[in-house]
Amino acid sequence: QNYELALQLADSNYILSEAHYKLGLSYYRSQDYENAVREGEIALSLNPEYLSDQQRLIDLLIANAWSNFTKKE
Repeated sequence: QNYELALQLADSNYILSEAHYKLGLSYYRSQDYENAVREGEIALSLNPEYLSDQQRLIDLLIANAWSNFTKKE
């Protein structure tokens, strides 16, 4: 019974993580990098073992940093 509950929790965290990631992508496409990074961080916190979320968050952080850099020039 505890095993089944753990599986359901893992599935719900995965689903929530994906939802936050997709919302982050929407922000990213709108060039709202601050919110994109926030959603990426939430996705990663919900599913820290998911390697592609880590890579996605890194990509969003790079995009955010680049956006800030280009605004200053």
